[in-house]
Amino acid sequence: MSLLNAVPFRPFTKYVLVNPNQTSGITLTDTAGSAISCNYIQATLFTAISNAGFITVEPSGISRNVRNPLQNTVSSTLCVVGTVLDPAELYLGGADYCSAINVSGSSGLTAASACITYGVLKEPNSFKTYGRNIGR
Repeated sequence: MSLLNAVPFRPFTKYVLVNPNQTSGITLTDTAGSAISCNYIQATLFTAISNAGFITVEPSGISRNVRNPLQNTVSSTLCVVGTVLDPAELYLGGADYCSAINVSGSSGLTAASACITYGVLKEPNSFKTYGRNIGR
């Protein structure tokens, strides 16, 4: 993230164990343990590079999010997929926020730890600096 185009972000982090063929519900909480509504989630797997499995991260609590099994059909579910080399990263735009996610491990995944980073990303107000003397 560049300091010139910084996006305000206060991240929170949780570590979870992801097992193959299992789904875990994770509530996104602040340091006091209260659920918070987030529009950014990233899940990074900590396991051997040779681990061929993947994880899916699904936001819950979005009324338009109909949960269908992840499969090779026309319609599935609102989710992102991540591997050990490519973290799962989800940015919900507009008015969509979630306070919980479902993390699932694929059948090819050996049990692995995942770091879940989440929070609220806000685009800076470009009009905020207009009219200010920037000291040149």
